[in-house]
Amino acid sequence: MTQRQTSILGFVTLIAVLAAIWLAFGQQRGGPTVDEGVGQPLVAGLSERVNDVTHVHLAGPDGQTMLTRVHGDWQVAERDGYRADADKVREMLVGLARAERLEPKTANPDRFDRLGLDPDRAVTVTLEAGAGERIASVRVGRRRFAGTSPRSFVLPDGEDRTWLVSALPSIASGPIAWLDREVAAIARARLAGVTLTHPDGEVVRITRAGPADTNFTLDGLGEGEALTSPSAANAPATALLSVRADDVARLDAFEETREPLADARYHTFDGLTVDVTLFTAGGETWAGLTAAYDPAAATEADAPAAMPDAPADGAQEAAELNRRWAGWAYKLPAFKVDDMVRNRADLVAAEESASDP
Repeated sequence: MTQRQTSILGFVTLIAVLAAIWLAFGQQRGGPTVDEGVGQPLVAGLSERVNDVTHVHLAGPDGQTMLTRVHGDWQVAERDGYRADADKVREMLVGLARAERLEPKTANPDRFDRLGLDPDRAVTVTLEAGAGERIASVRVGRRRFAGTSPRSFVLPDGEDRTWLVSALPSIASGPIAWLDREVAAIARARLAGVTLTHPDGEVVRITRAGPADTNFTLDGLGEGEALTSPSAANAPATALLSVRADDVARLDAFEETREPLADARYHTFDGLTVDVTLFTAGGETWAGLTAAYDPAAATEADAPAAMPDAPADGAQEAAELNRRWAGWAYKLPAFKVDDMVRNRADLVAAEESASDP
């Protein structure tokens, strides 16, 4: 074979290889060229209809979730209609509406796993309006970043080719990820103290004189007794500063299985009282909460200069908290439970032995 024939054969081979690559990655099966669609919305027309969405169905490796909009509020169906994190739902919907097709990817299903679009990892998001009208559906896979800008691999419903698109936030399929997990957030300056009552009858009272006091103290310290550290009583007294639940459930679901753990009564300088009832069920710790307001319990410390975080209407605050908490049990993180079940022995330093130098 001459050198010229060898060169021609090599060129033909190269063309064949490039054609095979084109068929595997570049050309949409039965569709347009790879450049068609670049710069277009992921879902055509969604930006005009995003406010029509009333149901979002998510299915993926963490299970399935139905988010439902009821009277303007988003709820999680798998948690008996408990409120969803509205900001997170809004972020997802806006992301889907703004997502732009940046680059076409493979149409070969055997390669979808490389993009996180295989059934074991992908999350399928389906948007509906009204009584079952499907607006859009898309399978969302792996994310990557270009600088600080997120990029996601997706497979739009009814299409063969995958795409790299912009603007999508991280999307989970399990119901816990979509809950509004905030239970309580009471400013530290308002917190006056807590009374912890244990099933065996032990009562632990922790207080401070005013909002300016940095540390709380244990009531009833005897002569020669001291806290394990100056700040030892702060954690149980300020547990309501921020409480986020790991999960939620209907409170009546535990009527026959609950075992009492402790009761914690928090009170503020401006008259709010929050009762936290801790119990165990199935090896997990849950809590029910109720609020009350007593204007007579407010002290001079509730003056605006000292209590800028106190609400203008304490009775309204208590009523809103009760509407939020009524009928619900919250699964609390272990560290938060530890704060709320402290015994006196946990807070008081052991007496030194008389024989110690």
